[in-house]
Amino acid sequence: MDINQNTSSKLTKEQGEHLIKEARKYLQSLLSGKDHKISSSEEWLNKRYGLFVTLHTHPTHDLRGCIGFTEPIYPLHKALKEAASSAALYDPRFPKVTKEELNNLIIEISILTPPQIIPHQTPKELLEKITPKKDGLILKTETAHGLFLPQVWDQLPKKTEFLENLSYKAGLFDKDAWQHKDTEIYKFHVQIFEESAPNSKITEIKE
Repeated sequence: MDINQNTSSKLTKEQGEHLIKEARKYLQSLLSGKDHKISSSEEWLNKRYGLFVTLHTHPTHDLRGCIGFTEPIYPLHKALKEAASSAALYDPRFPKVTKEELNNLIIEISILTPPQIIPHQTPKELLEKITPKKDGLILKTETAHGLFLPQVWDQLPKKTEFLENLSYKAGLFDKDAWQHKDTEIYKFHVQIFEESAPNSKITEIKE
């Protein structure tokens, strides 16, 4: 699939709203020790997408958890369940989210296009093929893997700074690892849905 995802493969606003609401219901149930089953009855919920669930504090919008799947390996309903639970409970950067805390968190869902490798011969050529604010990037080596969603451009607006921090995110202790010949860089785009406040209006974020 081309990275410029065709219209039919994108989710509608109503579908995005449904995913956010289901994620919140599921997390409320999970953190209460119950089991809310995410519906898979509709055909679109059984299509496979890469998906990330991100949790932000409200109103400061600080990151509180972010986990997901780069590749479309799971049906959407399963990817949502796994990513939501992992973002809340298993992001190693943060303590587990509590039931009470969830009431003060915003849920954001990113739907990913399939990643495509960026062919390049030099670091300069690579930089020319990257579009800030639009491209999410993945760095891969034989032993390392790191990903930044396009939202990270808000904190790291310069291309070299973005790639240097992506190298660190991949666990490489070399800020120039992105320039190495054996390093592969992939790009992808996202469709973002987010609550404006906890359990409130849901919007599609346009870049």
